[in-house]
Amino acid sequence: MRSRREGRRFIVAGVALALPTAGCSSSEPLLTVEGAAFAPSLSGKVGLSTTITTDVDTIGLSSDLGLGGTEVVPYLRGEAVAGGFDLAVSGFHTSQSGHGTVTADFGNITAGTNVNTDLDLWLAHGHVAWNFVETQWIDVGAGLGADYVDFKLDAEDPTFALRESVAVRQFVPLVEARTSVRLPVVPLDLELSLGAITGTVDQIDGTVIDAEALLHARIAGPLALFAGYRYVHFDIKGTSSSQSFDGDVELSGFMVGASLRF
Repeated sequence: MRSRREGRRFIVAGVALALPTAGCSSSEPLLTVEGAAFAPSLSGKVGLSTTITTDVDTIGLSSDLGLGGTEVVPYLRGEAVAGGFDLAVSGFHTSQSGHGTVTADFGNITAGTNVNTDLDLWLAHGHVAWNFVETQWIDVGAGLGADYVDFKLDAEDPTFALRESVAVRQFVPLVEARTSVRLPVVPLDLELSLGAITGTVDQIDGTVIDAEALLHARIAGPLALFAGYRYVHFDIKGTSSSQSFDGDVELSGFMVGASLRF
């Protein structure tokens, strides 16, 4: 099943970062292009009912569906800073397959059935933030962001060739906060960003949190190496195609890569 794209109402919960100000200075335009090896892990629970009036019983991604392993995937990121504004985009794709036994009904697949499972996730993130604090050593900003989520989970009963799916393809608006810290002596800088929303988008209701931390080590000229961590939490439920779904899923993992700054 697939959620409809049009949003009707948003109840936004933002996350604020507060740091002391120490005078303001304008930064020069900066463009960063980055690539990394990312090792995301998935955990949590999902559920699918047979109708919109039936209660949803969730089952474990790992314990019941045989998913949740760690796979190393490419992670791409770009960032532009100019005139007090910070624009960043990033994205990755992960997929995995598994085998398990459902301990609750999953759509029309009854509890106790052995299933083959496939999970596919594309996740892109972007934000535009204005740095209301800008000094030689620290920037603090806030703005708006969005996640584009293309998620599909298939469970198949091989005995009766019965397949059930949860599919969500949705733009999720976020309120964003960010900060960057440049150390004065060692060639290191730290970037933190956090976006969140809680509310209803069309027929999807819940909370999304998306956080990223990056530590850069400047090597020579425009080249830098970096290590980072990404955390995304989806706690959502909704109805689509005459079925209800419920998901409480976390994705997290470390990354290492290189960047070029111009």
